[in-house]
Amino acid sequence: MCSIHEIMNTADVLWAPWQEIYLASFPPNERMTLSYFEQILVRREVDDPLHILAMMDPEDQNHVVCIAHYEVDIARKLSILRYLATGAGLRGNGFGAEMYLAVRDRSRTDGADLMVFEVEIPAVTAGTSPETAELARRRIQWYGRLGAVMVHGIRYTLDVDSTDERTPMYLMVHTDSEMDPEEIYGRLSAFFGSSVQRIGPVSVGGYAG
Repeated sequence: MCSIHEIMNTADVLWAPWQEIYLASFPPNERMTLSYFEQILVRREVDDPLHILAMMDPEDQNHVVCIAHYEVDIARKLSILRYLATGAGLRGNGFGAEMYLAVRDRSRTDGADLMVFEVEIPAVTAGTSPETAELARRRIQWYGRLGAVMVHGIRYTLDVDSTDERTPMYLMVHTDSEMDPEEIYGRLSAFFGSSVQRIGPVSVGGYAG
C-alpha cells in the first residue's frame, strides 16, 4: 500500500506536485481555482471538513502519484469526492483505486455513510472528441467496479469558481448498504441545492451508455 499524506498548509513540499497533477488532469470548466485550495489551507483547522490528499510513490516519498480532494458534511452524513486524479503515465497501477477506497474509508470514519462524486457525461464530452467520450465511459465503468452506482432521474450541473459556465455532469454514489433512492435524492438536494433537479423517478444503478 502507498502512503497517503494530508496537506495541511501551503508550505507543504507536496503542495506543488499536487497542483501539477490537478491542473493537468481536469479541464478548465471543471476546475476550482488554485486560490480556492489555498484559502482552505490558510484557514485550516484540525477538524476542517475539507481535505486535500496526496499519495506518495512507495520508492520516493517526495513523488506524488495520485491526488484527491473531498469534503464531509457531518449533518447530512455525506461526503463528496470532488477531485481524484493519478499522475500522467501512472494510470493502471492501482493508485487511483487505492486513493478512492481510502477516501471512502476516511469518510466512513468521519460519520458519512453516503459518498457522492461527479463524472463527465460521455455524450457531452463527445463534442470535444470521440476519444474524450470513450474515456468518460471508461471512467464511469471504473467507478462501477469499485462499487459506485449512477443516480438516475436527476439533472446536475457543476458550478466552479473559475468560470460562469455550468457544466452538466452525472452524479454517482457509493453507500455502505442499500439505501432508498428518495433518501439519496433528498440528501443530495439538501447539499447541492438548485444544482440538482429531479427530472423523473429517482433510482440508482449501473450505467448502460
